[in-house]
Amino acid sequence: MAQPRSLFPLTFRTAHTVHSPSTSSPVPASDSPLSLILTALGLTQEAYLIITPDTGDDHDPESGRVTFINPAFTRLTGYTADELQGRSTTLLFQPEIAALQRQSIRETLRRREAYVRDILLPRKDGRPVWIELQIVPVDAGTSPHWVFVVRDISERKLTEQSLLESQMRLNGILNSLSDVVWSTSLDFDRFIYLSPSTEKVFGRPVEDFYHDASLWFSSIHPEDRDRVRDLLTGVVARNEDAFEIDYRIVRPEGDIRWLRNRGRTIRNRTGKPAHLDGIADDITADKNTEIELERMANFSRFNPNPVYELTPGGHATYSNSAALKLAQSLGHEAASEILPPETDELVARCLEKREPILRHETTHGERTVSWSFFPVPGERAVHCYAGEITDKLRLERQLHQSEKLKSIGQLAGGIAHDFNNILTVIQGFTELLLAREEQDAAVVDQLTQISVSAERAQDLTRQLLMFSRRQVMKPTILDVSLIVRDMAKMLSRLVGEQIELKILPATGAIPVEADRSMVEQIVLNLVANARDAMPVGGTIWLSSEIVTLAPEDVAGRPEARPGRFALLTAKDTGTGMDERTLTRIFEPFFTTKEMGKGTGLGLATVYGVVKQHEGWIEVDSVLGSGTTFHIYLPLSGKVSDVVPGAKAVKPLGGSETILVVEDETHVRQLVVAILKTAGYGILEAKSGLDAIGVWEKNIEKIDLVLSDVIMPGLITGIDLGEKLASEKPGLPVILTSGYSAEVIGENLALDSSINFLPKPYPPHSLLRMVRDCLDKKPSVAAA
Repeated sequence: MAQPRSLFPLTFRTAHTVHSPSTSSPVPASDSPLSLILTALGLTQEAYLIITPDTGDDHDPESGRVTFINPAFTRLTGYTADELQGRSTTLLFQPEIAALQRQSIRETLRRREAYVRDILLPRKDGRPVWIELQIVPVDAGTSPHWVFVVRDISERKLTEQSLLESQMRLNGILNSLSDVVWSTSLDFDRFIYLSPSTEKVFGRPVEDFYHDASLWFSSIHPEDRDRVRDLLTGVVARNEDAFEIDYRIVRPEGDIRWLRNRGRTIRNRTGKPAHLDGIADDITADKNTEIELERMANFSRFNPNPVYELTPGGHATYSNSAALKLAQSLGHEAASEILPPETDELVARCLEKREPILRHETTHGERTVSWSFFPVPGERAVHCYAGEITDKLRLERQLHQSEKLKSIGQLAGGIAHDFNNILTVIQGFTELLLAREEQDAAVVDQLTQISVSAERAQDLTRQLLMFSRRQVMKPTILDVSLIVRDMAKMLSRLVGEQIELKILPATGAIPVEADRSMVEQIVLNLVANARDAMPVGGTIWLSSEIVTLAPEDVAGRPEARPGRFALLTAKDTGTGMDERTLTRIFEPFFTTKEMGKGTGLGLATVYGVVKQHEGWIEVDSVLGSGTTFHIYLPLSGKVSDVVPGAKAVKPLGGSETILVVEDETHVRQLVVAILKTAGYGILEAKSGLDAIGVWEKNIEKIDLVLSDVIMPGLITGIDLGEKLASEKPGLPVILTSGYSAEVIGENLALDSSINFLPKPYPPHSLLRMVRDCLDKKPSVAAA
């Protein structure tokens, strides 16, 4: 906008006028003071008129009359000089604002200042025209005058109006923008402009930023702040023209948003930077989408499992590095080469039903791969995920085998328990008959055959109990390496001359807490099994050592656990086993030998004994290349004991009174007969409740209690023994059972102080334990 020219009051003392020949308005003479004033004011080309006051108020031009009009004024207003001559100045103002204008003019002139305003001048034809009005008071001699100078500013006003409308449109656009438009000083300490959207984006009033420009930087996420500051200061320092940067801001409530700030350096006329202008876009939604897309891309890119994208025809348009790695490990060059042969059918079915297809398996030699297909929502494409499940299937088979063996063990233990009750009767009465004098030789021979057969049956039940982990165990501290060395000669005779036996014991002691006879049973069965696998000869290696397993060592080994263990290894060069045979070798009565050449209980016994000792077995075998058994037993921190051999003790009788508690009639009759034959007094009971009744009547007479563990009713042999011993301290109690699980649950280890007699038992074993208990008079025992 053009600035108005200032016209100061000029004072002259004389004045005279002349009349223009073309107007009726007097024209100032060229040499008059008024003409000189007009010339001094540079008004020779301007439109103006001169007002001469009628009154003495020289502050009110409205009180005067027009005394001169120049031609430029008449052309501007459309009036002739005659029409204006002598008229009041009110014709220069629109009626509705004349009063306000008059007051403003009077106050200005009273201060002896030029009055300058933009006003609408009424033209003769009624169309107003924008003018710049300047009223200059002058003293021309003795008469005060006002020179009214007008300039046509219509074009300027049109330009201003256009600029105003443009500004309003721009403001409307800025107000509607969701992005922040900004303008700042070069040192960022003052904002020249901020759009209203600043508050919506930053969560702070715009005025706060005008008051403290540092709020912008303090709103930037701490992790991004230095990066943004370095960029902006670098733009100014390096005199760069533009910049762009993405960063995060933290709103007052803690919400994090992403901005993309783009700016330019604005220069002055000399080319020097003046300030910075720019726009900050809120790209939070786009950035979150970008991050999500990148996350999804990384999911497939860095996924350790193979990922494919497939067309409706089953062709792979994408596969990640894991897919290629799996393909190469399977002997292929491209990831697509290991896709299932029926991929096109699977994809077609997946797209048709819009449902995933899960766990489709393919085999690649000895390895198995599982495939899952998922239709992509809204697209004619399928995402496929694969994974090798070879180890998983192996672990599942091992778990299934373990569970199966556990179930078989429970069944075998139950059968052995019932069978032992029967064998107890058979063996007991057979020995009683054999003890009679003057018997026929043929009868003795027959009774002997019955006894031998009963002992063989007892061996079978003992092996079943070992497998089911229900055999009575007497643990001591043993040196596994020493046991292997001590068995060397016996094992050499066992394998024969065609097989070379190499024993590689450890150099130091390998202490374990175990039952010696059971450990020997493990070694015997492993060596016998290896011998049978080499009918034409070969080599057996038997070694022992101490191993330490770290957590990473037991990964993928379902039964293994970290720690220190005694490792007993038996390796042969025999026929080996296939996968199917390997899954069944520990099942009772399973054998690959010819009919009549094996019971199928050897490895089953090994399995049960190892489990009972809280160890585990691992087997490696290749058909035609031999087998290796690895037996892991927990290592003991105790020093190995030297257990002296037990001295032979002859069965002894006595005259004490014994309470016999047994629910099986035949077993009870046998026990009573054996004890009576030895001279003992006998009281009988067929249940725990029945025994309590007998006890209460004979408490002073009873010297020992012999009871079965499991009996009808709620009172077990253990409960009965604890009750009676509490009423008569020092009372010896002997418990009997077909298997020790009834006595001590799953933990079958018996303390050496416990009086437990497993069934079946010969008469002399019963009499020896009874005599020992009566002589020692131990406290109550439970097993």
